[in-house]
Amino acid sequence: MTFTPQWFQLPSPSSCPLPPSWSSGLNGDNTRHSVIDAWGGAAFREKGAWYMLHGGGHGDYFDNSIIGLSLLADSPTWSVLMDCTPAASLNSSVANGWNNDSPQKPVAMHTYETMQWDGIDDKLIRCWGQGFNGEDGFQAFCASWVFGSSQWEPPGTIPNNTVLAAAGDPPCVACDPLTGDIYLWHTSHRGKWTRALNSWAVITTGESLQRAKAATAFDTRRQCLWYIGGDNTLANTVYKWDIVAGVTSAVTITDTAGICQALNYPSGCYDLINDCMWVVTGDGNLYKFDPNALGTSLVTTTGSGPLANTAYTPANTTGCNGRLKYVECLKGIVFTPAWAAPTFFARTA
Repeated sequence: MTFTPQWFQLPSPSSCPLPPSWSSGLNGDNTRHSVIDAWGGAAFREKGAWYMLHGGGHGDYFDNSIIGLSLLADSPTWSVLMDCTPAASLNSSVANGWNNDSPQKPVAMHTYETMQWDGIDDKLIRCWGQGFNGEDGFQAFCASWVFGSSQWEPPGTIPNNTVLAAAGDPPCVACDPLTGDIYLWHTSHRGKWTRALNSWAVITTGESLQRAKAATAFDTRRQCLWYIGGDNTLANTVYKWDIVAGVTSAVTITDTAGICQALNYPSGCYDLINDCMWVVTGDGNLYKFDPNALGTSLVTTTGSGPLANTAYTPANTTGCNGRLKYVECLKGIVFTPAWAAPTFFARTA
């Protein structure tokens, strides 16, 4: 029997109150919608089913707060989980990754796929950072925040990322929920952060299958990572990193859905119950990659689902960036296409 996912609408993140320390001095070239609409990602905490956003960055927006909503609440509501840095304490010149408040908070950034949830230590980990407010590019500064805390962990709690390549589009990142280890593939560089050792290790700087800005998912059944779309992608091909054998491969598939060469920051997540990877590309549709049949398909859904990212006002033209998350406790998926959009949940089993 085939289960047809049904979409349900939850409140938009635009309904979230402003952080207590917010002021207009945190607006850069843009305003608060940049939390998502400037390449913003998401994190998901299975305990309590918390879906969290944190973004801005570069010259767009300097509010580094964390906001979230619990899918388990009777009436899910967006709230501020971690306050922002006051405008007077922004770091606008020193490339150290942190603002000047005390205790320090990391500077805002385009979060792409950098936000990973360590469910063992119950903390958010930003796998790389930005030097200072207004700066461009990827810097090695990592940051971490324990759920429920009123402050970020001190600088250096998570050591600087040594895996990043010198150039290239955003890294592909996913966390193994069983170990908390984080796997990062950035063009020619591959490596991992080992939670038990709290250390980054470079696996190679000469990877021939160069991955960046792809939809990334950790497959707990096969102990591998899958990558769909992004840079340097061949037609009818997905990419696989087998973490047991330690090898990568280009896997030929039947791409009925036409998503293998999705370029605008697609997002994916692995569903253990259905043994598949769900994918969104920003066009309003839901897609599925089947690792057994080695094929993709457009998923038939019911309910009032997402529109294209660009259909909202203001439009989000910067893709999906890791915002599609699997919700194990509710057997479904959650996704927010744009700051002005509702948050969408769909049961998948």
